[in-house]
Amino acid sequence: MKKAFNLAVKEWEWIKENPVAKVSMEEENNKRDRWLTEQDSEVVGLQDAFHDPEVFTPLSRELEGCSGGFG
Repeated sequence: MKKAFNLAVKEWEWIKENPVAKVSMEEENNKRDRWLTEQDSEVVGLQDAFHDPEVFTPLSRELEGCSGGFG
């Protein structure tokens, strides 16, 4: 909406001032959780971590309490 009013003021000269110029915009929340897949691990060279119980099991225990974590 702010962009449309700015165009009306500056480009088209339909109005003298933007009535929503002082309205603050909400910040976007682009945060997301993402888990490393086996295919991703191959890309970054961690393919053995998915099959090595000494690496994967302690890691999965640490992540159990996390949102969207393992089991």
